[in-house]
Amino acid sequence: MTRILSDGCQVFRSMGIQLDCVVIVCGILEKLLQALGSGEDISKIGLSRALRLIRIVRLTRIVSRTRRFRELHKLIRMMATCLKALLWSFVFCFVCMTVWAMLIVEVINPLVQE
Repeated sequence: MTRILSDGCQVFRSMGIQLDCVVIVCGILEKLLQALGSGEDISKIGLSRALRLIRIVRLTRIVSRTRRFRELHKLIRMMATCLKALLWSFVFCFVCMTVWAMLIVEVINPLVQE
């Protein structure tokens, strides 16, 4: 609030402030959705889950800018790298299994039909 009073509308040109505003609006929207319906019905809606994920983005931004959490930031970055490698290994295994399955069907199926 003090930044708005000191800098005026120039504050909203910062991506960090825009992200904070989106997070706050998403939190308010989530609480509004919970107030309008029962809590169980709203938690099943994908929108509510997406709003919670957007709120987590703010925490990651805080962690990345705080020097105390430097090790945690490195750990998160390494975990993301490992997940990326794991994803590509799953894609590679899927492609290999699919190719072998098609090859086996083309070779074995005529033999079985005879």
